[in-house]
Amino acid sequence: QTGLRNSLLRALLLGLVFVAGQVFEFNHAGLSIDDQAFGGVFFTLMGFHAVHVLAGVVFLALNLMRANLGDFTSTRYEAVDLGVWFWCYVTLVWFVLFAALYLL
Repeated sequence: QTGLRNSLLRALLLGLVFVAGQVFEFNHAGLSIDDQAFGGVFFTLMGFHAVHVLAGVVFLALNLMRANLGDFTSTRYEAVDLGVWFWCYVTLVWFVLFAALYLL
């Protein structure tokens, strides 16, 4: 249980750091949503991604609360698995967005 709680807390903090980085990026991108097509596409795609990251952070917080209550066992951990799969999806989407918006 302690390892699970520590891992969930670290993942939650990393998610918050990522969101803070995105807020910084939005404020310093030198773009607005009205700047040609790229500005609109950039903020729309990154905004949708930020919503998914925030949903993941909320899900991590809920799982952390459940872990603190001892709700997970070696046979009862479906919510943790779902969270892992969700973060894999969000990370994969980030790699695609990063390549499309920053490298191309």
